[in-house]
This record gives sequence, C-alpha cells and structure tokens, in this order.
Amino acid sequence: MMGDVPFGAYLSGGVDSSAITILMNDLMNKPIDTFTVSFKNEPDFDESRYAKQISKRYQANYHEIKISKNDLKKFFDKLIFHQDEPLADWVCFPLYYASKLIKDNGVIVAQVGEGSDELFAGYDGYLQFVSLNKYYEVLKKMPKLIRYCLYRISAFIYNLWPWRFLVEFFRRAYHEEELFWGGAIAFSEFEKTKLLTKKLKNRYNSHNIIKKIYNKFDSKFPHRDYLDRMTYLELKNRLAELLLMRIDKISAAVSIETRVPFLDHKFVTKMLAIPENIKISQGTKTIFKKSLQGTVPHNIIYRQKRGFAAPIAKWLKEPRFGKFIMNKIINSKLIEEDLLNTDYIKKIYSYHKQGKADFSVQLWTLANLCAWYDYWIAKKNYKKIK
Repeated sequence: MMGDVPFGAYLSGGVDSSAITILMNDLMNKPIDTFTVSFKNEPDFDESRYAKQISKRYQANYHEIKISKNDLKKFFDKLIFHQDEPLADWVCFPLYYASKLIKDNGVIVAQVGEGSDELFAGYDGYLQFVSLNKYYEVLKKMPKLIRYCLYRISAFIYNLWPWRFLVEFFRRAYHEEELFWGGAIAFSEFEKTKLLTKKLKNRYNSHNIIKKIYNKFDSKFPHRDYLDRMTYLELKNRLAELLLMRIDKISAAVSIETRVPFLDHKFVTKMLAIPENIKISQGTKTIFKKSLQGTVPHNIIYRQKRGFAAPIAKWLKEPRFGKFIMNKIINSKLIEEDLLNTDYIKKIYSYHKQGKADFSVQLWTLANLCAWYDYWIAKKNYKKIK
C-alpha cells in the first residue's frame, strides 16, 4: 500500500478480491477504486452483483466494463502480441479489459488475488486429487501386466467416448508416474500421441519437468503430506509460469503495475506450515474462510466458487465463434509444416460441439499456440498486428 500513485483493486466479487478490497479500505483514508469486468448477455458468468455489493458496502468508487465475444474476436491478434508467449489462458481476455479500465480511470497500481487458491487449497480438484492419491498408490503397486491391461482398456474406451481422465489415470499408473501434474495441463501424454505428428510424437514428456520439481521438494521435506507436495508444484510451476506471467504481461500492456499481497514471502511461509488435515478439514479454503468471518459478508465467503473466467466453452459451440477459432488453428503454419494432426483437432472440435466432452481448454490452447507461432516464429501478418 506504499506508493506515490493512485491505488485500486481488481474486484471480481469472489472471496479473494473482496477480502483485499475490504482490507485496503481499512488502510486508506479515502474511498478506494474497484474495477470489475462482466460479459454481455452471459448471466452465468456475471458476478458483478457481488462486486457491487462489496463496493457499495464500503463506499468504494465502483467501475465496470462489459465485454462480449465480438470484443474477443477483434482483440485476439493483439492479445497474442501482448501475451508474448502462448500462455493460452482465456482469463487474459477479461483481464486486459479490466486493466485497461483501471488505466483509463487514472489508477496506476492495482491489487490482485493471485496465490490465494494455491496457498489455501481453493480448488475442488485439489481435494479430489488428495483423496484419489490414496487409491492411486495402491494401484501403482499392482502387477505391471494388470496396470497395462487397465490402460489399454481405458484407451479403447477413449476411442468410443473421450473419457479423458480415465485413460490418463491408468497410463500414469502403468508408467509409475506422479498422479498430480498441476492445474495447467491442456493435453495429457496420451492425447499428445494423437495430436502430434511423427515429427514431434514421443519427443517430449511433461512428467520429466514435474518429477524434477517433486524430487527437489521431497529431498528437502521427505515427510510432508500430499497436499504440500501439490502446493509446492503449483507455486513453482503454474503460479510462476502462468498466473503471475499473465497478470504481469497483460497489466504491462496498458502500463499499470499489479501487486500480489497473498504472496508476501513471510505470509507464504506461514501458510505452507499448516498441515493438510487443518487446511482442508471442511473443504476448500477452510482456514481462510473462517479467518474472514465477521469481515467479509457471509454470502461472499460461502457462495459457490466460480473463478475469474470467460464463457469460451459456450462460445466454441456457436458456429461463427467456433469457426473463427478453428481457422486460427487449421490455417496455421504449424499445420502447414505437418506438426499437428488436423484430423484429431477436427475430431475434438466435433466432440465439443456435440457436448460429448469439454475440449474448450484444448482448442483455446491450440489457437493460442498457432497464432503465437504464426506471429512470432513464422512472421505471418507481423506488420499487420503490430
């Protein structure tokens, strides 16, 4: 909170940004500025009512911008430019417009809630992996032939119905790999065998990266619980290489500075010392939610987590937007250079449109990768974008 320039806060209406806003209000001697982004005609992704609730209660200067898929289509190429690398996180889209809103209102420094979910186990998936790992360890001790048969059966099922997690679960068990690889895996190793052509197939294995991080943690802390291992991986990989990268690059695109109060190193050290049985004793963010009782409104603390996202999965099912994204992929130099399997890409797009499985992350990742490669590597339309 120290600085000679105006301060503000990204406010989604979730528990993290609400807590930051309220604590900022306690420390400042004037109304703070809050900034919210919402989507036009997308009520399932509109959390602005919670952001307005917090802003009104604490007399903040509330600012909001509404965006749509047409805004994304117009901005897509510039998004690729600003990202500088294929981050492939669709949060960068609303994040840019929220950042631009901040800049347009004369605010130079903004607080963000990155790191809270990783420190306090804020994702349901964390709890599921903690529970599942107990059975996974038993599975890995089974005879290799049994594990291989389970893997091949699940691979056969995948060809009939894309049950993505099942086949990767048994594949990892067969190869005796770690179960949890982090929250930023778009394509599993099994799916890579279908996506990549012979030029790239089997040349890279993400587990090698994951295992190095786990080994470093285990050598220093050999008796820590599984959630601690997961958290360390997320802090070293996903948080550092995706979440912090995206906020840094997107905020820099509009010349503002962002700060991450949850990642104060002393605070992080204390949170990492809390054992698993306390941290998730009553679900996600148990201790964080309890600590905020009486400070943050009850309906904000205990409402269902939505996350700061965008309705890309829905938009991809719409013909025009789906075609727009697929054109970014199919017309890419990566396809022309025979590095990606076009048939498989069309297949997962078909699965997504039909509702057989959600491949929105995979399709968005491919669109980002292809557009990034075309602009930065192949120099396609280089002058046009810049």
